[in-house]
Amino acid sequence: LGVSGTTTMQMTYGINEVVDVNSWNIPLSSGILPTYIWIQAPENWSGTIPDLSVIAVDKYGNIFPETIASGTISPIVDSLTLNTTQTFGKEGEDILLNLNANVQDLDGSETVKLELTGLGADASFKANGIEIDSAHISYAGDTYTITDISASEINAITFIQSAMNNTVNVNAYMVESDGSTSAVASGSPFDVNISTVYPTGGDDTLLYKGSAIDGGAGTDTLIFKNIDTINLSGVNNIANIEKMDMSGNGNQTLSGLSLDQIFLMTDSSSAHTLTIDGNTGDTVVTVDRTGWAKAGETTAGAYTEYSYTKGTDTVTVKIDTDHLTNSTNLH
Repeated sequence: LGVSGTTTMQMTYGINEVVDVNSWNIPLSSGILPTYIWIQAPENWSGTIPDLSVIAVDKYGNIFPETIASGTISPIVDSLTLNTTQTFGKEGEDILLNLNANVQDLDGSETVKLELTGLGADASFKANGIEIDSAHISYAGDTYTITDISASEINAITFIQSAMNNTVNVNAYMVESDGSTSAVASGSPFDVNISTVYPTGGDDTLLYKGSAIDGGAGTDTLIFKNIDTINLSGVNNIANIEKMDMSGNGNQTLSGLSLDQIFLMTDSSSAHTLTIDGNTGDTVVTVDRTGWAKAGETTAGAYTEYSYTKGTDTVTVKIDTDHLTNSTNLH
């Protein structure tokens, strides 16, 4: 502040030393007015200062006319660096991207845009355990572009993908509030190794990829890749599955199910019960009930349970109606 950049100012405090007028007194040096008065904004702040009032008072107490002005502090985008390392995990699990990003501005005034090439189609992403809105993710030419990532969360980006072994390239940019971007920060190409998860005799979470899958013993959960519509019409290669979970993979619609399918994909140890979980935005649509008669409907916690019978066979579907949209005809 001031001509030399060293002039200090005293803020006027109100009651109990709380600033209530945001007023500053600028002392003169040897009674000489400065040619300029500079305003240095807080670090990483930008915006407009409206109704900036300037009043001059001489040593005799005479007040000179007030001048009203405004000022604009233009944003300056900061930079970041990446120090990528090998990434590995199991299919269907949240896997951390080891970007090791160093970000200068962490006050929330800037966001990060990330470009990832080589991860393959239908991956889903989270930041700090929260699913990233699909509106901020695009995929073209084997490159994901993810925008509006909080700078404080750039080192907490995870993804879900099926088994793969590939080299991934990454670019990152800081984005200011006015849309200006930093120079590209390119991390070194890094290897991503994702291993296949095979069913065990315990409780498993298995990623459905279209091929035959048998959960075996235990309470097994089937999850899906990041596709909008999961159409299981005519699918007969799923066995010993007790739960389907659509949460964490964008807004999905589960369609094509029939009670015959559900009876075959579950087993007697679970009383042929299938639980369907999801988030707000997920939907289960019409289920083919041909040949089955409704035996009951109950609500237990977050779930609505529908039971149907065919001869001596019984099948039950539990739907998380507290979260996903139940558009089935099981009512």
